[in-house]
Amino acid sequence: MTHYKVGYYKPTFEFTRISEFMAILDECGNPVGLTGPATSRQAALDARLFAASPDLLFSLKTLCILLEQLQENTNNLSPALLSELKVENALERAQSVIHQVENGSR
Repeated sequence: MTHYKVGYYKPTFEFTRISEFMAILDECGNPVGLTGPATSRQAALDARLFAASPDLLFSLKTLCILLEQLQENTNNLSPALLSELKVENALERAQSVIHQVENGSR
């Protein structure tokens, strides 16, 4: 697993020689981030992952809320409660986003 952090980058000479980058774009097509040379498979995967991050964060938030609700109702755990809380839907959404990112369809 690759770990990332936020920081500042001063372009190096090698960076300035790259003519085409993988990029994360906003809804208007403006670049909001670069992940590396367009020829890099890892840069393409990273760009897709970052572009999918809002959906992944939504799924994680949903799962966290559901977990809190489950912890509050520990005496009432049942399949009906789990279904009612839509844990399965949140997990399926996260799985779908991850699958799309990994297979390049996003």
